[in-house]
Amino acid sequence: MDVNMVPLGTEVNQVLQTKHALYDAFTQLLDSRAYNDITVGQICKKANFSRAVFYNHYHNKNEFLQEIFNRIIALYHKKIDHAERKGTLTEEFIHTTFLGILQEYKKFFLLLDDIRRLDMLEHFLEQENYSIFCRAAHLEAAASTTCYCTYLLRYHAIGLSGLYIDWLRRDNPIPVEDFVKILKHLLQYQTIKSFVTFMEEL
Repeated sequence: MDVNMVPLGTEVNQVLQTKHALYDAFTQLLDSRAYNDITVGQICKKANFSRAVFYNHYHNKNEFLQEIFNRIIALYHKKIDHAERKGTLTEEFIHTTFLGILQEYKKFFLLLDDIRRLDMLEHFLEQENYSIFCRAAHLEAAASTTCYCTYLLRYHAIGLSGLYIDWLRRDNPIPVEDFVKILKHLLQYQTIKSFVTFMEEL
């Protein structure tokens, strides 16, 4: 699992190199032991750093894991932003790109499932679906912040997380292009808009 070191915020090259070494050490340890058995000390020893180096950047291992997730998602956003600037962004591109990210970092996402930390993925999907919903339904972000919309997007996020993980775990998963068709059918954003409107009129 070679994490693409997309800078988060104002990270400088030296910090990126240090964190990349920690990521690599963590990945190598995962090949021989379970996540809960890996300690900060072991990560630092594998990366040839002192524990102080780790704690200069993270409070604990969970924060370290969250940053790896954030950096993977930053790579996804970089691809989406590039397509948007070119004027080639479509719903199909969004789904295809994210499925590509899932495949590239399959080991990491399956780890999240194994250690019961899919809440990271669910929270991201809730925010991302909200953004897509606003764009597809032609709404301003603030205009669709009803509780009904929030609950519905949360429902979709939890369901999609399970669907993605099931897809990753299959020995012979359905092709990406077919999965995209399923996702587009499941996420009928105009239907969501109609549902929200209906609930608001009750």
